Amino acid sequence: MLSQGCSIENVSRMVGHSNIKQTQHYAKILAKSVVDDYMRVGQSLIENTTP
Repeated sequence: MLSQGCSIENVSRMVGHSNIKQTQHYAKILAKSVVDDYMRVGQSLIENTTP
């Protein structure tokens, strides 16, 4: 939901977290996942375009 533009406050309420810190924890995991995927795809593009 966060990656689709929902605010962290609303996501926190939707999933029933009693403290927004819980949601922030998962948001950090999401951010790391995005960076990991970005790096993986970038590396693949480099490997496939290098003569």
